[in-house]
Amino acid sequence: METTTAIATTGFWASKSKGEKWGIGIGVALSLVAVGYAVYHFVFKENDEPKKITPPATANVDVAVEAVQPHVETADLTLPNKGVGCSAIVNNYDRDYDYVKCGGVWYTKSKANPSSESAKGKFATWTSLSQNAVATKLLDTRYKNF
Repeated sequence: METTTAIATTGFWASKSKGEKWGIGIGVALSLVAVGYAVYHFVFKENDEPKKITPPATANVDVAVEAVQPHVETADLTLPNKGVGCSAIVNNYDRDYDYVKCGGVWYTKSKANPSSESAKGKFATWTSLSQNAVATKLLDTRYKNF
């Protein structure tokens, strides 16, 4: 008795040659990769473009200047003219000195605990920077609203 094996010769897949089957397989694989990338790009990936923040229409804010507004301290009676006509004390410009603008002139004073040894007690009282054009220009540039 003889045994025979039946091979399907009909249907879509059975009627394709070995080369056609490889082509279909590669095409399906590339399609899956493309779909996977599209899902990743549009669903999971963060947008690389910077977000534009627009202040409300009622706000009149200069964002660049707002970012460097000083920390305002309580009134300092040692200020020139006891603080009348003076800006807020700028205590976050550097780690050694505080600054204040009174009557259009910048003044400086050493911090109570400056970072560098050379600044300790250098300006024990508020000292005018009117003769220091470089420091005045730097402070005027950074704090335009003073």
